Amino acid sequence: MQNVLRQNPQNAALQACAGDFRKAAELLKSQLAVSNFSYLKQLFVDAYTLNKVKIQTLPHGAPHAVTIKLAGGVPLLPTTTKSVEALI
Repeated sequence: MQNVLRQNPQNAALQACAGDFRKAAELLKSQLAVSNFSYLKQLFVDAYTLNKVKIQTLPHGAPHAVTIKLAGGVPLLPTTTKSVEALI
């Protein structure tokens, strides 16, 4: 994740996935003029949480770490059309 973040430092979604919500908000404000982040708060938290998921495989086995999926270097974020419409 850090390698992808270094290649795309101006990507707000990657900043949110890395947990730097302030930087993600600054990028969205400067790039898209977003001013109300209350709708995005849960998306930021979901993106960060999905990046830190661990799944227990066997009762006494070590957990399996799962990282967020990337498509072309951009994270696949859990979102709905309703949450995107709220931004408009």
